[in-house]
Amino acid sequence: MEHVTIFKIHGILMWLSMGFLMPLGIILVRFLRGLRKDGSATASEAWITKRVAQAHIVLQIAAVVIAWVGGGIALVHLGPRPGLLHTHGRLGLSLLSASFINASMGLLRPKLEAKWKRGLWYLFHWMFRTCIVILSMMEILLGTHVYEIVTKKSLRPLNIAFAFQITVMSFIYLAQDHWSYFRHVQCT
Repeated sequence: MEHVTIFKIHGILMWLSMGFLMPLGIILVRFLRGLRKDGSATASEAWITKRVAQAHIVLQIAAVVIAWVGGGIALVHLGPRPGLLHTHGRLGLSLLSASFINASMGLLRPKLEAKWKRGLWYLFHWMFRTCIVILSMMEILLGTHVYEIVTKKSLRPLNIAFAFQITVMSFIYLAQDHWSYFRHVQCT
C-alpha cells in the first residue's frame, strides 16, 4: 500500500476517534449534569440516564480502540522514526497513551459513597479528557499540515470543515453549562 493511502487511512481513523467520537461522548455525558442525583428521578429519567451513560462508555471505548488502530497503522506502515521525529508523531503517541490512561480511569471509577476518592477521580478524569480533546484538535490540524507538506496538496477545505465542526461542538459544550437555566426559563 502506498504512503499516501496510509496517510489518508490514518488521518480518517484519528479524526473519527479523537476529533469526533471522543468529543461527542463528552458532550453526551454532560447532558446528565442537570438530572436529579438524589434518587428522586422518575423511571423514564432513570432509564434515559442509564442509556446516556452507556452510550458515553461505548463512544469512549470505540474512540480509544479506533485511535490505537490508527496509531498502529501509522507506526507499522510509516515506521516509528520519521513520524516520531516530528511534533505530530510525538504528540500523537502521547495522546494515545493519555487516552488509554483516561479510559482505564473511567472504567475504575470509585463508588459515590467514597466522596474524597470520587472527587479526586473526577478531577483527574476531567483534566485528562480536557487535555486530550484540546490537544487532539491541535494534533489533527498538525496532521493535515504534515499531509500537505508530504503530498504537496492543499487541504484547505478540509481544515475549514474541521474548524466549523470544532466551533459547533464547542458551542454545544459551552451551552450545556447554561442548560438548566434554559430549562428553568422555559418552564416559567
